[in-house]
Order: sequence, then structure tokens, then C-alpha cells
Amino acid sequence: MPGHVTECNASGLDKPISRRAESPSLLKRVPGMARRRGASSWWLLVPLAIAAGAGALWWHDREPPAPPWRTVRIDRGAIVASVSATATVQPVTTVLVGSQLSGQVRELLADFNTPVKAGQVIARLDDDQIRARHAAAGAELAQARAGLATARAQAGRLEAELSLSRSAVDVADAQEQRAQSQLDEALRDRERKRALAARGAATAAELDRAQSAVEQLDAGRAAVRAQGKGARASVSSAEAALAVARAQVASAEALVAQREATLRQVEVELDRAEIKAPIDGVVIRRDVDVGQTVAASLTAPVLFTIAQDLRHVEVHAAVDEADVGRIRPGQEALFQVAAYPAANFRGEVLMTRLGAQTVQNVVTYTVVISAENQDGRLLPGMTATVRLVTDRRDGVLRAPNAALRWRPAGAPRGQEPAQVQAPAPGGAGRGGGAGLDQLEATLARELSLDDGQRAALAGIVAEGREQFRVLRSAGLPPEQMRARMGAARQQVDRRIGAILRPEQQAAWEAWRAQRAAAAAAPATGRVHVLGPDGQPRAIAVRLGVGDGSFTEVSGDGLEPGTELVVGGGPRPAPAAGAAPAAGGPRLGM
Repeated sequence: MPGHVTECNASGLDKPISRRAESPSLLKRVPGMARRRGASSWWLLVPLAIAAGAGALWWHDREPPAPPWRTVRIDRGAIVASVSATATVQPVTTVLVGSQLSGQVRELLADFNTPVKAGQVIARLDDDQIRARHAAAGAELAQARAGLATARAQAGRLEAELSLSRSAVDVADAQEQRAQSQLDEALRDRERKRALAARGAATAAELDRAQSAVEQLDAGRAAVRAQGKGARASVSSAEAALAVARAQVASAEALVAQREATLRQVEVELDRAEIKAPIDGVVIRRDVDVGQTVAASLTAPVLFTIAQDLRHVEVHAAVDEADVGRIRPGQEALFQVAAYPAANFRGEVLMTRLGAQTVQNVVTYTVVISAENQDGRLLPGMTATVRLVTDRRDGVLRAPNAALRWRPAGAPRGQEPAQVQAPAPGGAGRGGGAGLDQLEATLARELSLDDGQRAALAGIVAEGREQFRVLRSAGLPPEQMRARMGAARQQVDRRIGAILRPEQQAAWEAWRAQRAAAAAAPATGRVHVLGPDGQPRAIAVRLGVGDGSFTEVSGDGLEPGTELVVGGGPRPAPAAGAAPAAGGPRLGM
């Protein structure tokens, strides 16, 4: 019976005895039994250890079956090329409402999210001092107007006196004419009397009377002339006094105008004490409280921020300089905001602002996108993730980007699928980062660079090589890779052109034109299909637009349903001296 030993008693009957209970006494009664049992167990373990070691060696040395090739199929469909960027939701028009006056805020008539109309009073400043100055300016204006009235009255009186003086001159002139006429008659009468007296027809007394009449009339004419001169002097005096009065009127009028301007200025300040909304919109920010003192010095302090009509908003996207060349007005833009992760919003590109922004040597341009916000879900300041649709192809052959990136195990890495070969000066070298060494040697030889230029060129090439290496290892979609590579090459070109002398520029520009012509050729890549022997076979393809997951391809032998290799297959053999791959049990010591 398992787990028991059998003992023969005096009666000859076998009696089972429990090992746990009877083994000590049994071992004591049978000397040497425990020693023989331990030796027997050791010889049983030896074959088991040998078998286990042989099994472990067989498991470790056997080759696992090669995994099958993983393939995907080419299909026909739509590809939407896009540029991704981070953006901010902004109102179409934002007005910062400030104060041109200094003073204490007495009343607030608008708060956050308050709809306002143009001209609506949204705040008032303390205007007691302004009203006092307004009353003083009004009194001064009234006083100036009274002085003007007085000056005008004085001028009117002097104009009347001048008129009287001119009348007196006219009377004196008439009297002088009459005196002259009488004198002329008296002279003619005297001549007649002389003639008569010579013939004895008139007496000497008559001739004397005629002579006396002439002398009297001549004296009267002189008196009239003196009166005329006095009247003319009075006219001159009246004219001078009238000129002074008119000048006083002009001065009074200028004073009135000055007082009116002062009054208008105080009225403007009184009007500015009421802060009014300049546009129809909604208050999105308030930066002042009742009782706060506003100090307006060189700049007007901002009291409110008003956004105009939030039913239409703008999304300002920061687009990298490598991608901005593909952005055009009218392109579709799709974006999401964190507040509504399941909602997709649409917009349209309005413009690309020319002013670049550089942050940590990264150059971006602001792309303005117009979007509807009828439901009011988009709020100013929200961060949006934007996808700008730059191109769309319908019904084209699409290949997954994984098939374009895959290479057989152990195969050397060539140029990236989206990288276009471009000749260096003299026809040697390749574009991108792979041809920088050839470019450096060719420029140093053909442009006769001096030591300083060689050192500068070496630094530029080293930085460019590192930049291209980072781009190639980033795993970007082919189209985006082309854009980033192009931007990097342009940056290298600008830096190289800056170190060249004027006589070296011609050869440099010729090389750039040659490379631009080569870059205009279609981009090419490689995919792999399984041949008749079941091994991957490379096929050259022409690349079109890509959306990050799929790329448009064309080439001989490609059709919908073609299987492209993306992975799997036998693993490469480990290099000599390399540690064995982990896996399977090992015989430990």
C-alpha cells in the first residue's frame, strides 16, 4: 500500500504500519536501512538530470519557424493632405476701451458678458471738478460776449460821428463854392466900376465900395475854407477812432472764440467722463472696479475689452515655415477644442500674415481662419488643434506609409522615400543631408574658398548634417518630410551664401538653379511585394500627396489589392560575437 510499510507479527499476519508513526522504531529495528534508501535515491536522480540537460540543449539549439510576412493591400480612395498646427480662438474684432481722463470710477454700468450697443454708457468717472470748470468757462464766455457787444456799440457810435464829420466837410465845401461865386461876381463888378470911372461915368466912391465888397467876400471865402479843413480833420479823427473800435471788436470776438473753445474742451472732458462702448458687441473683460482711481498719462488705461459679434470668430494658427508655402486663402480648415473633444468645427483660411514670429529659433507664421460660431460654443482664448486641408485627391491608389518605410532586415538604409535627389555643383552628390560632404568638398574646390570660409562652411555642414539626421529619424509623412527637408536646405543655402564673396555668388546661384530643377521632378520611393519565391521584391513608385497614414502611389504593377510587405519574415542572423538571444530554458549551474 502506498505510503505504508509492512511488518510481519508473531501470528504470521501482515499488519500495515503507518510510516509516519512507525518509521522511527522500524529504522531502529533494521540497522543500515536508512543508509541504503538514501543511496538508492541518488542513483535515480542521475538519469533525470541527464535527460533534463539534453532537453534543454535541444530546446536552445533548435531554430524557431520563421514568422510569416505581414502585408497590407493597396486600395483606391481619397487622400486629404493637411498641415497640423496649434491655434487660438479669437474674436473677429476686439476693442480695448480705455479712459482719456484721470479720475475715480463712480459708476459701472456693464460687467463681464454684458451685451452692449455702440454709444452705450458703460461706466462713469467722478466729474464734479469738470462740471465746476464747465460753469466757470460758461461765465467767462458770457463776459466775453458782453465785452464784444460793448465794443461793437462803441464802433457804431464812432461810425455815426464819422458820418457827421463827413457831412460837415460837404457843407464846408458848398459854402466855399458859394463864397467863391460871390467873390467872382464882386471882382467883375469892380472891373466894371473901374472902366466907368475911367470914362468919368462913375464916381470914386462907387469904385471904393466895389473894392471893399471884393475884399469882404475874399475874407469870407477864406473863413469857409478854414471850416472845411476843420471838418476834414474831424473826419480823420473819427476814422482813426473807428479803426480802434473795430480792432476792439475783433479782439472781443477772438476772446469770445477762445472762451467758446475752452467751454467746448470742458464739455468734451465732461462727455469723456462717461465711458461709452465704441461698437456693438459683448464685454469679455473688465479691468476696473467702482472707487478705483484711473490715471491717464501717456497711454489710456484699459477699462473694458469688447468683442464684436461672437457669432463669427477667427482662429489664429501658428504654422511652421516649412509648411506655410502650402497654405492658400480659401482652403478648408478643420479644428477641435478641448472643451468639446467630440465636436469637429470647420473654417476657411482668410490670409497668412507676413509678419513672422521666432521663438527659440523656430519660425512660424500666423494663418487666420474664419469660422462660424452661431451656437456660441467657441469662446475667445480657447486653444484649438487645427488641420489645414492643403490638397485632396479622390479615387487614387493609396499605400500605407508603413509600406513605404519598410526595408528588408539587414538592407542598407538609402535615401528616404520622399527625398528627391539633387545634383551638387559639378554634377556630383545628392540632395538633403546625404550630399553635404560632397557639397563641402565641391565648393571648397570650385569656388576657391579661403581658410576662413572653409572653417565657416565646415560648421554649417556639421549643423546641417545633424538637422537632416533628426528629420530622417522623425518618421514624418513623405509630403511633410519634403517640406521640412526643403526648409532645412534653404536655411543651409542662406548661411552658405552669406560667407561667399561677390565673385563667388555666380557659381553658387548656378548650383542652386540646378538643384531647383532637380527638385521639381516627382518624388520617388520604394515598396516591396512578395515574389514567386516568397521573398520581398522592391518596386519603384512615384509618390503623390499624403495624409500621414496613406500616400498616393503610382507605378508599374500596382493596382488595387496588391499586397505590400510591412513586416514579418525571418530575423537577421546575429553578428559574430554577439550575445545569444534570450528565450528558452537554460541549464543552470
